[in-house]
Amino acid sequence: MTFGKVAILGDSYSTFAGCIPENYHTYYGIEKHADVGVSRREDTWWDQLIRETNSTLVLNDSYSGSTVCTTVRPDLPDWSAFAVRAPLWFDGKTKFDTIFFLGGTNDSWINSPLGDPELKEWNEYTDEDKKNVLPAIGFVLGYLKAHNPGARVVAIVNEGLKPAIAETIKAAAKKYGCDLVLLSGVSKRSGHPDTLGMTQIKDQILAALS
Repeated sequence: MTFGKVAILGDSYSTFAGCIPENYHTYYGIEKHADVGVSRREDTWWDQLIRETNSTLVLNDSYSGSTVCTTVRPDLPDWSAFAVRAPLWFDGKTKFDTIFFLGGTNDSWINSPLGDPELKEWNEYTDEDKKNVLPAIGFVLGYLKAHNPGARVVAIVNEGLKPAIAETIKAAAKKYGCDLVLLSGVSKRSGHPDTLGMTQIKDQILAALS
């Protein structure tokens, strides 16, 4: 199995210093979080996955601390939100074979407003909708599929999400035709995967998609 040309839309779980766009916040690969043990790019879930499946990383659009919705953390810019970054990086101009979505954790942690869980077509969501995490999830996954029709979009559901957020990711994946991976039992330190946890994420993705 190969995922071909891979892109990631993520938060801290998918960051590593030097592997994400300039000016993005990272969690992994800096001394501040060295205690988590993920000290090399090769330790990350996505690098392990790419190497084991003979795939190629084209884009890692992951921003530490980012929410899916546009109600962002006070110390982050509005453009850090998944709902803003998706149209900037995934508009179809760059061709991907597989897009991994891993988000919703920060929305859960900072109690982002939930909003209406009703799923629409991607272009029916308003800017007001996107301030709320449930509509923002629908917008992002709908946008990814609509603008990357040849790509496999994989929605990864982290454990510990608010139930409404987890259920909306599942429902949106079904509506928009995305593959689904449900994470469980991932080894963490301070809420973030350690080296064992990264390997567990990779293994669970492969198991779910094989």
